[in-house]
Amino acid sequence: MRTLKKVLLRIQVVLLGLLLGSLCGCGDQWVKDHSNDYIKAKSHPPLKIPAKMNVEPFSEEYQIPDIKSEAKTEKSKIESERSEVKSEIKTNQ
Repeated sequence: MRTLKKVLLRIQVVLLGLLLGSLCGCGDQWVKDHSNDYIKAKSHPPLKIPAKMNVEPFSEEYQIPDIKSEAKTEKSKIESERSEVKSEIKTNQ
């Protein structure tokens, strides 16, 4: 009789473990996706540090480049390469 109780208890523990393990992957449907929140972010003016504090000046080392100017440069590079390829194709025909 005691062994039957032990076996049933072990089966219950294993089934409970399997149930909990299978439910672990179901939690994502209630979690909001924040991957694009940076798009809605607003720019703020830089922090003003009191003159009393001894702080090194802000470094432009990690400044975010202007995307528009880089995009124009990249676009002009692509267009020039495209025109070179087209002219090369015409000369080879």
